[in-house]
Amino acid sequence: MRPLKSLTLEAIVEILTEEFKKVPDKRRAKSVTWEMHDVLMAGFAMMFFQNESLLEFQRRMKKKKPIRRVVGKLFEKIRQVGWAKRWVSEIEGKDYYTIALDGSEYFHSLKIECEGCLKKEYVKGIPHYSHMVVSATIIKSGTHQVLPLDVEEVKNTYGTNKQDCEINAGKRLIERIRKEHRQLRICIIGDDIYSHEPFIEDLRENRCEFVLVAKDTSHLELAEQIQQHQLQGLIEQGSWTSQVGKKLDIMNIGF
Repeated sequence: MRPLKSLTLEAIVEILTEEFKKVPDKRRAKSVTWEMHDVLMAGFAMMFFQNESLLEFQRRMKKKKPIRRVVGKLFEKIRQVGWAKRWVSEIEGKDYYTIALDGSEYFHSLKIECEGCLKKEYVKGIPHYSHMVVSATIIKSGTHQVLPLDVEEVKNTYGTNKQDCEINAGKRLIERIRKEHRQLRICIIGDDIYSHEPFIEDLRENRCEFVLVAKDTSHLELAEQIQQHQLQGLIEQGSWTSQVGKKLDIMNIGF
């Protein structure tokens, strides 16, 4: 039986086009790069193709259609119109963008699994299945406003026995950010999991400054060296103050 016209993709697109054109655009005309209709159609395309994630949709579109190139250039467009200046931090007289790396788990189950699931065993050998991503977000001290830049999925690849991890995903993410933003001055911040020599070497190779947490419980040798330097008077003491509204934070530092 021939399908009804109203149920064909062409008919659905036609209906959506008519409805999306009715959506009011409250943006300033001078600041508009993409029409509201095109933005909404891109959102529909992601849902229609049923990609596992926004990242997967972007990669698919980059290979086959120009929309991924549009998404990839979004941050550069924001810079060009001057909106990104609010996130610029000055370090040693130069403007940098501070990018925070953070791993986030968005799926967890004791029963449901797929080929890409991360697998861990905890109490009594019970397997836990999960999916997670490493996000790169532009931040600035003194403001709660953030600007998402990119994300990399931590996912096992079919046919391989080695499990993916947050560190490897972080390396892939840094390499891609540097490839897409070659001249951007970047300062990466991250928690204790990134404070290891191989990852730091990758940061240096990709011309990134960095500030990484190093807990004394996981970096015993480093903590011992710092303690010895303190006893010898080789570490200078200072403080750093940050205020957001009525909240005042004072951090004591040594260098």
